Amino acid sequence: MRLKIWGCRGSIPTPGPTTVRYGGNTTCYQLTLNDGRIVMFDAGTGIRECGYELMGLAKGKPLDIIMLFTHTHWDHINGFPFFIPIYIKGNRLRMYGPFNLQDSERSFQKVMGVQMSPDYFPVRADELASTITYNDMKEGQFDIDGVTIRTRFMNHPIQTLGYRVEIEGKAFVFTGDHEPYYNFLYADEKPPEGMDAETYAVERESVERIVAFRNNQIVEFCRHADVLLADAQYTPEEYETKRNWGHSSWRDVCKLAIDAQVKRAILTHHEPLHSDDQIDKIQDDARRYLKERGAAIDLSFAVEKSVIDL
Repeated sequence: MRLKIWGCRGSIPTPGPTTVRYGGNTTCYQLTLNDGRIVMFDAGTGIRECGYELMGLAKGKPLDIIMLFTHTHWDHINGFPFFIPIYIKGNRLRMYGPFNLQDSERSFQKVMGVQMSPDYFPVRADELASTITYNDMKEGQFDIDGVTIRTRFMNHPIQTLGYRVEIEGKAFVFTGDHEPYYNFLYADEKPPEGMDAETYAVERESVERIVAFRNNQIVEFCRHADVLLADAQYTPEEYETKRNWGHSSWRDVCKLAIDAQVKRAILTHHEPLHSDDQIDKIQDDARRYLKERGAAIDLSFAVEKSVIDL
């Protein structure tokens, strides 16, 4: 398998001289299997250039693309209307996204269609020439044309899926946007006014067990991955002021990589305010953290247009 990074910036595109090395396009990744089949992850602004390259490589032959969406926040879908294969008759796109547990009537297809309504874009979703199918995904294991795909709900403000792709003896995991679970309900050591200490301690311990269970589920989901591609938007210091925003720090991802015993970790969803030079320093800090703990994990920060062989 081969991974190509088309966009690795978080939240909003950040073009300019300070982001030219790591890139300013938002989330989009291409996994090419050994037989040439294509699996895409998310459709941020990076997917625009991806589309032109795919059409060029196809040399007039129809494309058949599997597209896995982690969630539908703007930075993960707003390149989709500019993905040229969707306008070409004969192309086939099989799109998979998270099932909406809060509102089952707001299907993945409906949400994706909103940004192509006349208020936001001149072309409607039902006017696209390619053949597109939409599939609402829950947690579980699925087989798509011999590709084993496992899904896990992650911790983010909206329903978000992490994906684990297993084929040809290799495992690739993409967390999408994710923040480690923590006990925000009983964060203080002391009980609030009006609650006795014993009751507080019992309830706090109960929540702590749930938090540990959920975090362990994520570890097992990533276990022994050949490549872990993970959200690491913040430094540990930045994270303290952005709890509950649904993103991890680089230290969180390092801990996950160690616990899950992954071979390679690629940290992504770069903070829009981080320049290339800042990411260089953060990468050094993360590598030092692993070295100090004796972890032989190949760690790097995602670089737009780079290619990684699994």
